[in-house]
Amino acid sequence: AIIMAAATVFVVHADELDRDYFVSNRHSQWHRTIHQQNTDGSRKDGRTLYIDDFGAIPDSALRDWHNSEPLLFPEPFQFVDPSTTAISREQEREREHEQQHRVKLGEIATINRDAFNKALNQALAGDTVALKDGETYSFTGGILGEDLDSITIDFAGTANFIHNLDVWPIVTTQDGKKQMYVPAINIVTSKNVTLTSSSQNRAQVAWDKKTNEVNMVGNNTGGILNGNGKPWWNDCIIGRLPNAGDSRPRLVHVQSSADILVEYLTLVNSAFWTLTVEAVGSEIRYVNVVVDRDFKANLMNFHDPIILDQSTSSTTSSLLFASESRRRKLRAQDKENVGIHFPTGLPDWVDRHIHQPMDLNTDGIDVRGRNIWVHDCIVTNDDDSVAVKPTLNGRDTYYLHDTFHVPCTEHVLLENLILTGFGASIGSVTPTFSHKCVDHIIFRNISMPATGKGIYIKSNASPCEKGESAQLTNILYENVKIIEPAWWAIWIGPQAQHQPNTKLGDKCALTYPLDNSKCPTQACATFANITLRNIHISNPWLSPGVILGNVTNPIQNLIFDHVTVTETNPMDIYKGRFPFHHLHFPYKGKYQCKHTLGKAIASDPVPDCFEQ
Repeated sequence: AIIMAAATVFVVHADELDRDYFVSNRHSQWHRTIHQQNTDGSRKDGRTLYIDDFGAIPDSALRDWHNSEPLLFPEPFQFVDPSTTAISREQEREREHEQQHRVKLGEIATINRDAFNKALNQALAGDTVALKDGETYSFTGGILGEDLDSITIDFAGTANFIHNLDVWPIVTTQDGKKQMYVPAINIVTSKNVTLTSSSQNRAQVAWDKKTNEVNMVGNNTGGILNGNGKPWWNDCIIGRLPNAGDSRPRLVHVQSSADILVEYLTLVNSAFWTLTVEAVGSEIRYVNVVVDRDFKANLMNFHDPIILDQSTSSTTSSLLFASESRRRKLRAQDKENVGIHFPTGLPDWVDRHIHQPMDLNTDGIDVRGRNIWVHDCIVTNDDDSVAVKPTLNGRDTYYLHDTFHVPCTEHVLLENLILTGFGASIGSVTPTFSHKCVDHIIFRNISMPATGKGIYIKSNASPCEKGESAQLTNILYENVKIIEPAWWAIWIGPQAQHQPNTKLGDKCALTYPLDNSKCPTQACATFANITLRNIHISNPWLSPGVILGNVTNPIQNLIFDHVTVTETNPMDIYKGRFPFHHLHFPYKGKYQCKHTLGKAIASDPVPDCFEQ
């Protein structure tokens, strides 16, 4: 069976579960009032503003130019033979032409970005700003919708965001300490805004239940927003970007807004976080997020020599031939975790599966705010597939020009999702003086085929010395299938992380518990009232999970209600048993569990620190 999310084919049919709270407590009528209304209640459609009318140039208009010379598009690098030591004059000319194309493409992408912004600036309530169906447009970053009111943005065509550091805008943060590339698309202090695609040929993403693979299928491209993240990931690994790579641009970022609808889009290969919505009253539905996981795995392993951004140099100095393994790279970048290894005799799958790729932050869907509904989406990526995060400033957070006080991310429902990545996540939630918190969250009806991590509830590092605090409370995961997870199926505790070109410090090691690595917990982060109900883990590669409370502030009221693990090959002495297992045959895998007040109901295995 294949389940698809596309133009009219949905992931699964939503059941009749009670969601009255999430409907009745929205600030307004959501997308039902996006269009202006006549006095009799009928819809009054506004104008459709095509970005072409404001000077945008679709790629179809560039065909003669594309065919005239070699083109470096859309990928700014290619795999090469490492034996190459010199280039011919003809190759040098081709590189010069590629550089000319890069400059010209940067100019066109900037023109298109500016045209998009002109259309947004002239849009009135009820208007639609649109890309033409069937067309592809190249953009640089900096599409900005600010103070929009009742506007629809229609990606009927395809938006392709180029990688060109010379033309992508970069700004300095208010404190003057960091430089950040602006988001590809940024919606700020806006209300009643819809991001959608009306294309009749929207891209499709499918989960094949027989192979547990999630992939794009067919040739439809409507509604695609392509972040072209691969060269950005390269830049992050080699340390070419400021802030250890955290400066990379987000693909879609909605900030300080209200009544937001995002639907029918396919977001591909974001350079950084893919879709972030910070709003009071938001709905995200029928959205696909796709990250090229195989490429990222190869990149992190450095098994293949690559050209990193040919355009930065027309000489062989632009080549990077790297043959060291991911393990050596981890050692070189994390002096506090030197000597990562496994016991002699572990099978080959350990190196392929046990290390999560260093965190390249390709989060799928991140939400902050209040009254949020995420449903009927497919995400395949290599970081948090979906994450419910605290508001940025805790009790000091206000949205939409101080209209809404949002001290805590709360009342969030996420359901009917297919996730393959590193977590259906809460957090991370860092203790701060402004008390960051996440409260009243429901995940339900979730399938996680061949995922990295499964359920992931995480605080973050803090000294807890001067009154910092955080809370992760009133959380329910219900009806979740975690199928062949390559990493931890369940993790509750500090965030395990490792950023390229950074030191670990007081954070939890990504490789914990291997090689005596540490995972400090936070006494000022409160975990309480967390229920996992009807959770089925099948064929995990590792032990089922880790639960780490703090000795002075244990996890309170953690309930496992019908949480089970099934192994199809119980005689495999490694799979599902490493690194935590019983000491007697058949060495059944178990949880690591510390400082937790919990109760298990019809669950197997039962965490050791729970009430029996």
